[in-house]
Amino acid sequence: MALYKSDLLPKLLPHQSVWLLPGTFGDLKTRHANDTQVAARLAKYWHWAQTDTRISGISPFVWFNGTYGDLGAEGLPQSLAVLKRIGACVAKQLPAPCAV
Repeated sequence: MALYKSDLLPKLLPHQSVWLLPGTFGDLKTRHANDTQVAARLAKYWHWAQTDTRISGISPFVWFNGTYGDLGAEGLPQSLAVLKRIGACVAKQLPAPCAV
């Protein structure tokens, strides 16, 4: 988040926007701790995206398990649940704030 706020967003022209790419990967050995942290991070990114007009989308990175030898969003149940709630807010075009 800090890099976006300090280095990227200030350089945008009025007609430009960014997509957020929150990390959604975890270690097989510490799955639960990673999942809790990733789910909380996703909720923060979602809140931020709803309150900043310079953000036009969110794409989780990484989705599938094993992409880099670890877990992706599909293997982190709490994080996957947050992503599904975000998807429901978007699909239903619910106004902000749409809590996840």
